[in-house]
Amino acid sequence: MNLKTKAALALAAIPAALLLTAGPAAAGAGYDVTHTGGDIAGAWARGNIWTTSDGRVHLDGKLKDTSSADKKGAALRIHAVYADGGTRDEEVWNTNGAGTEVNIGAYSFASSVRRIQLKECQLFRASNGGIYVGACAGGTDVWSL
Repeated sequence: MNLKTKAALALAAIPAALLLTAGPAAAGAGYDVTHTGGDIAGAWARGNIWTTSDGRVHLDGKLKDTSSADKKGAALRIHAVYADGGTRDEEVWNTNGAGTEVNIGAYSFASSVRRIQLKECQLFRASNGGIYVGACAGGTDVWSL
């Protein structure tokens, strides 16, 4: 291999090396609740989950209302279980109508988290005009130790 080729290969490797050392986040994984125990008709949730060097687990993503026929909104329930038995529950609603997508936000869980479960849900409108979570899927673990 000549010197020019070696130099070109070395230069090509620099961006990859920089990406590997650029941030404190460990390799992440995507999640998609479709076709899992957390999937329900009319809602769609997907995003990313990753662990940082300090052991914290981070989750973000999107929630879409996929059905105009059902006249319901979409919701996502996030359930985290910690080593000491404690739990954290979060809920995200999409009331913007069929075909719309909302960011679920960015969640950070302590390094003692042991399991994170997601459930897609349907939002209903009560006779008084209020909105509430009606039906939810059973749930699927998107992260566990």
